[in-house]
Amino acid sequence: MATVADDRRIHEVSELASRVKTSLEGIFDTVWVRGEISNFRSYPSGHWYFTLKDSEAQMKAAMFARANRRLRFEPRDGDAVLVSGRVDLYVRRGDLQV
Repeated sequence: MATVADDRRIHEVSELASRVKTSLEGIFDTVWVRGEISNFRSYPSGHWYFTLKDSEAQMKAAMFARANRRLRFEPRDGDAVLVSGRVDLYVRRGDLQV
C-alpha cells in the first residue's frame, strides 16, 4: 500500500480485493439463499457455475464436483432453489459469489 502527500491510502487492486475477501470470510458463516438459477453451466471438471437471482438482484454461484455428486438432479435454468454455502469474493475477477 502506498500513501500520497495528503495521507490517503492507495491500494493495489489485488490488495483491496484480498482485504474484502478476508472481511467477508470473517462476517459470514454458512448462509442460505433462495433464488432462481440462470446461466447454468456444467464443466468437464464436474464443477457447476450459475447465477442465483430474484426480482431485485443476482449473484454468481459455484458448486464444486465433490458437492455435486451428492445432488440427485442436475439444475437447469429457471429452477427455484434453496442453497447453502459460503459468501466469497473470487479475487481474480472481483466477483462476489456463493
